[in-house]
Amino acid sequence: STSLRVEGPLSGDDIKLLRQMTGGRGFIGVGVLEKLDLSGASIVSGGGYYYDNESTENNVIGKSMFFRSSKLKQIELPMNIVSIGVGAFQGCSKISTISVPNSVISISNYAFSNCSDLWVCILPEHIETINNGVFLNCYNLQYFDIPSGVMHINNDAFYGCRSLNHIELPE
Repeated sequence: STSLRVEGPLSGDDIKLLRQMTGGRGFIGVGVLEKLDLSGASIVSGGGYYYDNESTENNVIGKSMFFRSSKLKQIELPMNIVSIGVGAFQGCSKISTISVPNSVISISNYAFSNCSDLWVCILPEHIETINNGVFLNCYNLQYFDIPSGVMHINNDAFYGCRSLNHIELPE
């Protein structure tokens, strides 16, 4: 099957396996997993490195966690995550939509950069900053609703979003 629902705690070893299954960098051509539902899972510290020298932290989608997962088209994030690390989904070129859970308070630089098929991303209302290059080169991003809590939009947040034809500003 090309779909998987995962529940319970996920350590570094588990994330490394998911990276392999989704064709993440270092596993190009290996995986077939297109749809990943982690809404009933939680990320916990422990286990080995999931990518380079990166290890898991409690309730964090870590740095480069799904970097260049070439097969991944759809992902449901754990409902209890509090932050999304640098380049967490960078280069996931087939993801088309992503909904960030309300528990997330920060999204780091380049988190969704080079997600060329991404056309919609829904962020929580309380996000205060859209960091550097978060949506850099998301060529198909068409519509973006800026959450009411956003106070800062940093450098190149939307650079290369050539299909972006509507940005909804908070009232």
